[in-house]
Amino acid sequence: MVPILLGRKDVSEASKLVNLVVPHLVQTIRSRDCAFSSMEQYSAGSYYERVKISQPNEFDIMLVIPVERLQLDESDDTGAYYYLTFKRNPKEKYFLKFLDEDGKLSAFKMLQALREIIKQEVKNFKNVEVTVTRKKAGSPAITLQIKNPPLDISVDIILTLKVQHSWPPSTQDGLKIKQWLGTKARRDFKFTSIYLVAKQNKREKVLRGTSNMDNNKL
Repeated sequence: MVPILLGRKDVSEASKLVNLVVPHLVQTIRSRDCAFSSMEQYSAGSYYERVKISQPNEFDIMLVIPVERLQLDESDDTGAYYYLTFKRNPKEKYFLKFLDEDGKLSAFKMLQALREIIKQEVKNFKNVEVTVTRKKAGSPAITLQIKNPPLDISVDIILTLKVQHSWPPSTQDGLKIKQWLGTKARRDFKFTSIYLVAKQNKREKVLRGTSNMDNNKL
């Protein structure tokens, strides 16, 4: 199927409601919980690249939080899922409430706190109807439904941690870019930040307080 490029008018009209709702939510989230105070909004996906094969009514929004001094430990043999622990007590003490009994950073607890703030705040919108959809098993997204007849808008909000860390061993043979960008470019790329998405590993049969952090498309 050949992608359809969206025109300026389509992009502008479809983004008006999202640009009304999401920045307001981000501002509220920052003020409600110190753990989210440094959160930044990143827009991602085919919509923002102006390449879409259907109506421009689906959006992906990453809410990114920088976190320092994290240790990554693989939770299985796929190289995609990691348990996160602080190398020492975090200077950001407000993260302590998100640790489980083993001292691991709990994606489940972080998502639960974020979801609760969003559920409460969407009730305060006056000129637009926004709801939080039922949580989907295994999905890292908190999905908003924005009423916009005849076609509602769906917004996936994805909690993401930005970690300054060398890339995990599972990626050492990847990044096949040395031949066309050179050794230095490959080395520099490997030392860019890692973005980790809160997601439950499907291999775990029980959803525990400790969810795994899914390494985002490494």
